[in-house]
Amino acid sequence: MNIKWKKGSGFLRKNFFTISLFLAFLLFLIVSTNSLEKSNNKESIKSLENALNKAVVECYAIEGYYPPNIDYIASNYGISIDDDKYIVHYEIFASNIYPDINIIIKR
Repeated sequence: MNIKWKKGSGFLRKNFFTISLFLAFLLFLIVSTNSLEKSNNKESIKSLENALNKAVVECYAIEGYYPPNIDYIASNYGISIDDDKYIVHYEIFASNIYPDINIIIKR
């Protein structure tokens, strides 16, 4: 079977607009999904940070000192931290100085 191809009658040439539109839509979906994920991550970090700050201040108001570590906050103040998703750096200098709390999302 011998097939002859005509010059300029290729699939790509005939469907260039459709393929371009599809690729543009695919790129839009990828970019928007990535943007939504980043926004969601920022909101979840902010929510966890607010909860930790509230628990730290509550501990100081009730007990007269800041919590010694994250485990103390989790067990006594009902804060649950997803260790598979977040790294929480909790550094306390003294029991009467507000601790340094940093939250990082694991990749």
